[in-house]
Amino acid sequence: MKFNKLRYITLAFITIFLQQQAVSQTSTGQNQTLSPYSNFGIGEWEGSNYLQNGYNFHTRSGAYTYSSVNPATLGNLYYTTLDFGANFKTGLISSNNQTRSFNGGGMSYVSLAFRTWNYYKRSVSKDSLTKVKTYKSTRFGTNSAIVLKPLTTMGYQYGTNTTTPLPTKTTHSGTGGVNVLQSMHALRLGNALSLGYSVGWVFGNLSNQSLLFFPDSASYRYVEDYRSVTIRGMQQQFGFLTNFKIDTTYHSFGASLQTYNSLRGNQERLLRTMKISGSYLTPTDTIIFNQVAKQSFNLPISFGAGYTFRYKSSWSLSLDYRQQNWSSNSIMFFDNNRTYADRKEYAATFILHPMDSKLPNRKRMQWPVRLGVSQANTQYKFTTSNTSLVEQRAFVGFGIPFVRRYFDGTSIVSMMNFQVDYMLRSPNPANTNLATEKFINFRIGLQLGDIWFQRRKFD
Repeated sequence: MKFNKLRYITLAFITIFLQQQAVSQTSTGQNQTLSPYSNFGIGEWEGSNYLQNGYNFHTRSGAYTYSSVNPATLGNLYYTTLDFGANFKTGLISSNNQTRSFNGGGMSYVSLAFRTWNYYKRSVSKDSLTKVKTYKSTRFGTNSAIVLKPLTTMGYQYGTNTTTPLPTKTTHSGTGGVNVLQSMHALRLGNALSLGYSVGWVFGNLSNQSLLFFPDSASYRYVEDYRSVTIRGMQQQFGFLTNFKIDTTYHSFGASLQTYNSLRGNQERLLRTMKISGSYLTPTDTIIFNQVAKQSFNLPISFGAGYTFRYKSSWSLSLDYRQQNWSSNSIMFFDNNRTYADRKEYAATFILHPMDSKLPNRKRMQWPVRLGVSQANTQYKFTTSNTSLVEQRAFVGFGIPFVRRYFDGTSIVSMMNFQVDYMLRSPNPANTNLATEKFINFRIGLQLGDIWFQRRKFD
């Protein structure tokens, strides 16, 4: 088994990159949003998916393609695949006739997938009349992937004013996020069924700051309340995928279950008074400084299912459903006794030229074009106004394939993917006291295909 220098450099780069991302994500998170709703729970759920999948979380599976939500989609992987994704996000947040703009972005995902074991069972049948032999091959095997992606992101800034009994102003801000490093595995049982399992390390940090301004004689005084929560735990995912063919159409059904275990949070709180010294705020007295011992908490069980219809290699249509059971989740100790509703999301994705590998009867590989829409009834609920939040999303994207031939004549495909997402989050029914958010997300992804960890037939 031999590796060239480029592969050693790539593996070293991935190791260093994952380590740096883990450190940076733990300490500060990413600048992915500016939403007051990210102040709830552990932040705004990202729902990251590979660009080549669109909103298909359960059935998109191919020689280079899989989903990080349903590990069973790894079952059809044939080549080593390295994926990077990044985004730039811009948007407007409106409330009470006031509007704020936002510009930010960061890493969407990084992953490496590869084959670990393959076995082919071959059978031969012979027609008694024509004497023609027919060969049938059934593939069994296991595939694996390592995935790093953001799970949630937190970013908000807003203020409140009061006039009685004293004129005061309070500003609230928060940053951070929670991430997951996944080890995914799939068992392929023939040509029709794959089973998957993944285990992930959940880690991150959430920081919240409230700053109260109030008059004191001839000057202003300030009270800072800073809270930080460090989160650690485990994630597990289970999935299955089945495929079958009817005439010239191909059908896929998939489902997944996601659970969290051993989640713990370590909270630190600092409450202190401050005064203005020149153009700076200077601490004058520490009122509270304590560290709460690690406490356990829960995140909701999630499940989903999807179906894909594909006509030849021309086009495919996917339907997807996901649900997070927030209503039955216990209250998180750092979340101000908030309660939630179940999050339910419906999505559809259309792909023109859905194949992720070069067809042998075509001179050039066709560019895939993707369109999709989704709607979610979010977990946020406001009992005082009997209002919920609805998210509506739409995207358009395409991929540019790069095909090269390997040492044995195999065509290896890499793909540069581009996508534009639009998201509208608004209260239902309309409520001017709650923020309405509009975001446009420009995303770019690089999918590099290769053949690793396989013995060459010659040097």
